[in-house]
Amino acid sequence: MALTAYGWLVLAHVASVLAFLFAHGASGFAMLRLRRESDASRIALLLDLSKDARVWLNVGMSGLFLTGALLAWRGGWWRVGWWWASVVLFVAISLPMGLLGTRHFERLRQAVGLPNGFDKKAKVEPRRRSDAEILATARRAPARLLAIAGWAGLLVILWLMMAKPF
Repeated sequence: MALTAYGWLVLAHVASVLAFLFAHGASGFAMLRLRRESDASRIALLLDLSKDARVWLNVGMSGLFLTGALLAWRGGWWRVGWWWASVVLFVAISLPMGLLGTRHFERLRQAVGLPNGFDKKAKVEPRRRSDAEILATARRAPARLLAIAGWAGLLVILWLMMAKPF
């Protein structure tokens, strides 16, 4: 059976979601693990894993928005409430999650003496802190809050897309 143009867009949208979740999962599990880690060198490895996953996270999120907008245009979803509710919910979750997660990872990267992972133009020289400071910073990771908010939001978005309640 041949896919229509709309079917190809749905496939691309689902593939974008998978890329986003795959990469975001690496950062999410790294942040969850940081709270239990007791070795500063292992914390640095987790931070590098999360930084490396960021490229694919951005690719997935860009594809998600592009294909979602094209699907809305092709499917006539611009005028329905569930589509806009999904977009607003995704943005409402992504912005604070990105700010909280990124800020925490950056503070921790500086604490272990790694260069800034996201702002390539920053001229801040990393200065390694004591192991006690590193572990204290790692234990303050807002991992549970971010994980619960992220999963709950994604489940609501999935429900909106499947049920199309309004």
